[in-house]
Amino acid sequence: MKQLSIIILVYNTGKYLDDCLTSLLHQDIPHEQYEIICVNDGSTDNSLEILNGYASDNENIQVIDQQNAGHAAARNVGLQAAQGRYVWFVDSDDYIDAGCLGFLLRILNENQIDFLTVGLTSVSSESHFNNSFYKYENSLTEKLPKHLACSGNRIILRELIVDNHIIWDKRLSPNDDTVFLFYVQLYSRKKAYLPSINYYRRVHSASVTSIKSLAGTKKHISSFMVMAEIFQKEYECCADSKIKHNLKLRIALTVKAILFDAALIYTKKERREFISLLKSKNLYPYTFLWIDLWPKISLKRTLMDWSMLFFPFEFYYDLYSALMYNSKIARRIRS
Repeated sequence: MKQLSIIILVYNTGKYLDDCLTSLLHQDIPHEQYEIICVNDGSTDNSLEILNGYASDNENIQVIDQQNAGHAAARNVGLQAAQGRYVWFVDSDDYIDAGCLGFLLRILNENQIDFLTVGLTSVSSESHFNNSFYKYENSLTEKLPKHLACSGNRIILRELIVDNHIIWDKRLSPNDDTVFLFYVQLYSRKKAYLPSINYYRRVHSASVTSIKSLAGTKKHISSFMVMAEIFQKEYECCADSKIKHNLKLRIALTVKAILFDAALIYTKKERREFISLLKSKNLYPYTFLWIDLWPKISLKRTLMDWSMLFFPFEFYYDLYSALMYNSKIARRIRS
């Protein structure tokens, strides 16, 4: 059995594929020990040509070409093809440290870890892979970082995913990472965080999460509604008090995000109908989010969270929505 399967969803990222694939190949273990599965999800640029070029020169690269089906479906295809003991879902516009795989696999196997998080660094669209090998330190800790929405810096025991029938939910695109990682964390026996290894997440204007439009906002609301209903269903049948508390917080954060987007695009009548829908699904009013009182990474984000603090009170949400609906950003989204 191969030690690791690296699964890459590729969709029109030809500009960044050299950095991504070079970083995955410039490692300290033989190529026979790991595989790189690239799922080309109907790219219309030169991505497939680049992938085929790398595959012809490297036997551990497998290219699967399919019609566009969305990244959740593409990741499931890659997962079905995987043969490694561990799986790592690397985004095609990101890259990893050189020469880190041997160290990572040793940490995973020696400590019997089934869910490992590695350090993540955000980089600009113009950044490039550095082929320097580093001396890595075993700074392993059991305390995971709070942010669990990114799958790129997670390495997971494939048996955990297969045995618990965890899949990428196509209804949640592009927010499928959150639910997928929730179930991984739920069923994980031993999870850990290794900040000394870097996963480089590229931030650029073409990112799905950076695009704000009417269609995108509606898709975001629909996706988050599915997510909230999944968490609510788990909450209602869960007996573990610690997990129930976690789910209660997840429901609240998800519904808050839904309500923020609804305030931008829904009329007063539509918002009231939407609130009634949330109530019928036991999703509103949600629990008060005390964490919104905590200072965030920037003053802007802190003020935004404070402004949404009283969303669980319908009269406040009505007032907030009336102001937001007529704001410049809301008018631009609806136009």
